Amino acid sequence: MNSCECEKIYKTGSFSDYDDFGNCERVAEEAIASGLLKSIPEPSWFTPPPSDLGGAGYFKCTKDKSVWEILIPERAQRGHWKKIK
Repeated sequence: MNSCECEKIYKTGSFSDYDDFGNCERVAEEAIASGLLKSIPEPSWFTPPPSDLGGAGYFKCTKDKSVWEILIPERAQRGHWKKIK
């Protein structure tokens, strides 16, 4: 089974620093502009873990309908880009 293009938008996992977060945010915006992702509100079925301190953005892939989260770095938390569904 081939992976969807959304799997290649950005590396998943924690950001190494704030610049890494900024790069991910830019690439996600480009994916929205190209029609691959669309920005969505926080899904009602998703409960972020209490350890998530920063704000988050959510995106849905227009091709495979997967849902992605970008967590903004906050204090010692590095933030992340990950598939949540």
